[in-house]
Parts: sequence; C-alpha cells; structure tokens
Amino acid sequence: MKERDTIVKVDGKEFIFQDTSTWNTFLIDGEPYTVERLNTLAPGVHTFKINDKILIAEVENREDGTIYIIIDGYSYEIEVQDETFHLLRTFAQNEDKKLGATVKLKAPMPGLVVKVLVSEGDSIAKGQKVVIIEAMKMENALASPANGSISKVFVSEGQTVEKDAVLVEIVVQ
Repeated sequence: MKERDTIVKVDGKEFIFQDTSTWNTFLIDGEPYTVERLNTLAPGVHTFKINDKILIAEVENREDGTIYIIIDGYSYEIEVQDETFHLLRTFAQNEDKKLGATVKLKAPMPGLVVKVLVSEGDSIAKGQKVVIIEAMKMENALASPANGSISKVFVSEGQTVEKDAVLVEIVVQ
C-alpha cells in the first residue's frame, strides 16, 4: 500500500482507493473512476457523475464514521480507513468475532420490516440476507456480518422500526 492509499469497505468488501494527482479521478483496485458531484437536490440527496453515468444518491454520514448510501434502491454501507486504522480495526474485529460472540444486526434507518428471511435457530452465512426493510419507498436487504446462527429475532413483518433498532441477534460460529 502506498502512502496515499486508503482502504474503502463497501458492505464488508475491501477495495484499495488510490488518490491521483487529478482532483476528481481515483483508482479503486487499479480501475480508474472519475467522480463529480453535480447538484444537491435535498439535504443528503445528491446527483453524481461517475465515469459519464449520472446517479442520484442519498448519503448519510453516521456518528460511527461509516457512510450509508442508497443508489437505485440498493443500500451500501461505506467505511473509509487509512492503513493504520485498518490494521487496528481488523485486529479488534477478529477478537470480537471469536466463537460464541454475539452480533446484533441493527436497522440502518427508520422503516417498515417487509420480510424476515430467518428464524431463531437458523444457521446463517456471512453476507446472507436476513431482513428486508422499506424506507423512503426503497427496499433495503440487510445481510449477516458473520457466519453463525440466529439466536433471537426481535422483529416481525409489518413492524415499524426506528434507526438502530436491534432486528436479530447472531451467535458467531
């Protein structure tokens, strides 16, 4: 990793983000992207031009440093880390994800639970969809952050939830 490289995690998948000398061009895993913010439509809602494609994105900066983005009905959780922070976070997460630890999957925003895709006792794989929440007329599928089993389901279909409400609890395996 070079001095100006940054690790960007999108829904748990890591990419190397390299700043270039051009203010709006970046390399992500060696692939060039030209990014330009065109307009702000409302607080947190922007239009972007990325490699000649125009997108509308809802962007929320969270208190924990992550960025939550919704584009075309798909939601992405983005985390930006420099190399030192990445190494420290990886170490801490590895310690937290030891066998038997519990992970609580929380609602990223207020919304309506459209579908609960798991039941208590189900085995689950990292990245497997767990709950679908509708917010602002868009459905967001929330995935498990680890392999494990569902120890508790706290919500049911048709239930309204607030931001950060615990949806399910997973025992890491």
